[in-house]
Amino acid sequence: MKRFWDKVEKTNTCWNWTGAKRSGYGVIKINHKLISTHRFSYELHNGSIPNGLLVCHSCDNSLCVNPEHLFIGTYSDNMKDCRDKGRLIVPKGNPFKIGYRPLNSSLCSEVEITFVKEAIKSRGEKTLKQLSIELGVKYQLLRDINCGRIYFNNRQ
Repeated sequence: MKRFWDKVEKTNTCWNWTGAKRSGYGVIKINHKLISTHRFSYELHNGSIPNGLLVCHSCDNSLCVNPEHLFIGTYSDNMKDCRDKGRLIVPKGNPFKIGYRPLNSSLCSEVEITFVKEAIKSRGEKTLKQLSIELGVKYQLLRDINCGRIYFNNRQ
């Protein structure tokens, strides 16, 4: 525990990790296992993280371990947060535009699109992967719909 706090530099807003880093995130070795410091901080202050969920930063500072800046979310929640803050970088040549409807999609009618969007909204604890199997559609299609990359509105 002391090793963790020795590497935290508190500012007026963020608590920055000053120790080891991997892929832009702080890491610490505990019981011979490398753990992300923002996840460690979240668990230290809030308890365990449910399986399959991420610890996201509201401050967008990947080295921050301030529990007030950390929240639990799905991969889709994290990508929506990224998109909403204007940080989502779409590579050049990417065919997706907001509201884009791919011509080769397995969903053809507005009824199908609306049904899938409602299923995504009301999926509860199901992951998009589980929902894709249940609905018989590709996982990537559900991710794109969920993030608003395609079928942003049904009038396309």
